Amino acid sequence: MMSNGWKSQEQIKADYGYSDTVYNRRMNECLASPYRDAIVSDTSKFSTVIEPEFQKFLIWRSKKKWDQALGRRRYRKER
Repeated sequence: MMSNGWKSQEQIKADYGYSDTVYNRRMNECLASPYRDAIVSDTSKFSTVIEPEFQKFLIWRSKKKWDQALGRRRYRKER
């Protein structure tokens, strides 16, 4: 990990146990979320992930899934 909390694709996959398919799904979900800033793309084939922001995305994603599963709506302002 870089000292600023950024990680490469390989580091994220290793740390979170993601396959290529799961990694790509999470990145697509993240890009379509309020946490799209967690992904820094400098070319079309290379992305760096800002891990603290990515973790916020994962927490947001988890809350969203639970709310959908339990039929709840969130009335608080999202990010």
